Amino acid sequence: VQSPPASIFGMSQCGSGSDGFLTLGCLTSGFSPADALKFKWTDSQGKELTEFTQYPMAETSGSYTSVSHVQVKASDWNTEKSFMCTAEHPAGSKTETLKKEVVPDHPASLLLTSPTEKELENGTATFICLASHFLSKTYKFKWTLDSVDVSTQATNLMLKEEKNHLSAISILKIKANQWIYSSSPIKCEFKQDKWTFSREAKHAGDLQCPSVYLLAPPEKSPDEEWVTLTCYVKNFYPKEVVVIWLANDKPVEGDKARTTSVIERDGHFSVYSQLLVQDWEQDSVVYSCVVYHEANDQTVRLIARTTDSKSNTPTLVNFSMNVPSVFPIMPEICHIELMTTDVDDSCMKNTALTFVVLFLITLFYSIAATVIKVRQCP
Repeated sequence: VQSPPASIFGMSQCGSGSDGFLTLGCLTSGFSPADALKFKWTDSQGKELTEFTQYPMAETSGSYTSVSHVQVKASDWNTEKSFMCTAEHPAGSKTETLKKEVVPDHPASLLLTSPTEKELENGTATFICLASHFLSKTYKFKWTLDSVDVSTQATNLMLKEEKNHLSAISILKIKANQWIYSSSPIKCEFKQDKWTFSREAKHAGDLQCPSVYLLAPPEKSPDEEWVTLTCYVKNFYPKEVVVIWLANDKPVEGDKARTTSVIERDGHFSVYSQLLVQDWEQDSVVYSCVVYHEANDQTVRLIARTTDSKSNTPTLVNFSMNVPSVFPIMPEICHIELMTTDVDDSCMKNTALTFVVLFLITLFYSIAATVIKVRQCP
């Protein structure tokens, strides 16, 4: 009894060989008899490729599986030319088209760190510009100070790839007085294909370390699957800040973490960051909100607050600022991937409830007693 191929699956080599060629493979299964099947390879113009290999058939439960591979020029593959593999059988044929998958690039996240006051006292100023989470290997850093290009004084490094994403760093070291008495801020510009991003840093005199509070989620009904943790970062200067969420000391992946744009009041800044957590009551994970700011302790530059469903102890603070009704999303830095996606209604209810509570506290209490503050800023 003749049976046509039930399936066909295409494969391609990761990277290319030193000879400039790349191997494409084709696997088909579910056919019989064994000697009735032949492979045929063609290029995008319909030209038949005769230099290919067809391996012996393998039998499984009365049907057969076979594999074939062919070598093509890596230059043809990289220019997105397609190739067709056909499993020909008297009872019916199947064809698979193989073409290089193009992963769309997306804008990088950019972070600029400023020198510490201690370094400035020693007469130097070191700036670090970090671009992360991008795909294209075509990029360029540019540094300017007082409209003068100082890029030649910088050292640029490509960091290791992580999950097909790239990170790059540029380090600029100048004399402290060049920055302190400059009429304009130092500027780091990162050009990536069609995108250009920039960050600036101006000597501002007194730095203000943020106070960080981690708010436990409000009580939820039994049918709600998601809860929201809120990290409140308050009264810092300057406004550049990075908020990262950890779960058991590992960065939270996906789109569950969101951070608002910076809110300014009386010359200082504040920001909210939220994390969506599923199965909170049954979860034994310890969640941490980690805040990087240049005014933090000079040795670590980090402040962390943690919570879990067992302790479930919120940090209560005075809320004398107006909570905005709309929170624009800021791109996360480093390992966090931030993509807009839909979440279920229960998740949105928790988010809304959190900020309704904050608004009511602001409205009805001008001074709310600080119940727990885990750690004062040094």
